Amino acid sequence: MLHLRPTYPTNLTHLIRTFAGHSKWSNIKHQKGKNDAARSKIVTKALRVLSTALREASGDVTNFKVVQAKSLAARAGCTKANIDKALKPSKDDSSVWEKIIWECSLSNYCFVVECLSDNRNRTSPLVKHAFTKNGGTMGTTGSVMWAFDERGMVEIVPMSKEETTTAETKKKILDTMFDEVFETAVDAGADDVEINYEENSIVVFSETTELSKVTKGVRDAITPKGFEIVQSCFTFIPKDTVEFSLEDESFMSVMDTLDDLDDVQNVYHNGVLVEK
Repeated sequence: MLHLRPTYPTNLTHLIRTFAGHSKWSNIKHQKGKNDAARSKIVTKALRVLSTALREASGDVTNFKVVQAKSLAARAGCTKANIDKALKPSKDDSSVWEKIIWECSLSNYCFVVECLSDNRNRTSPLVKHAFTKNGGTMGTTGSVMWAFDERGMVEIVPMSKEETTTAETKKKILDTMFDEVFETAVDAGADDVEINYEENSIVVFSETTELSKVTKGVRDAITPKGFEIVQSCFTFIPKDTVEFSLEDESFMSVMDTLDDLDDVQNVYHNGVLVEK
């Protein structure tokens, strides 16, 4: 049954977004509040995804995944110069990037850590250390995946980048667009739609087998209306959740450490914030 999920708390949006399966470096509100070093890491991750998408598309800049990665990089704060540079990779660059997923645990928390790396022997011990130093473990394939449902996800945002648009106006734009996206998404095979006012976006969920069809149906409907897709990907949604608070030092340490690793792209977990 289709339903509208509640919006996420503003003070821990980046953690809740990773719980929901969104790429954490695409969180513009969180990104703008970071210091220069942290913002640089966010930009690095976004440009890496763009370069990888371009390589997989054999250099075709019109490929949908490349266009999507370009839009996401812009939202993450990448400059036009850096984006253009990523779209013109060096001919001498022979690095091969691969998507790697590790399943980890910490007490009652389950984590799926998604990385993009050109050297798994470098990345693996770094991810493992983030957990072992806090009493956690890196498991084997299937050790925590049972705690999640893999879903298809499409994130939609307005094309307009007007910073002067008021919050009330942004809300009205999303509310108006939601009805059309909802109907289109349902017809294309989606089974869940949400408005995230904090991120100024609409998110559509589907079965993984329906993602391509849903993406095409939604894209065809929203493009003439001034909206664009910035993410169309698979995500992991926890079947059950475990409460955590900001005072949970081990949990927060794991998240902070993973956030600092350039190779880590997404972190999915079953924690849910309880404010005290």
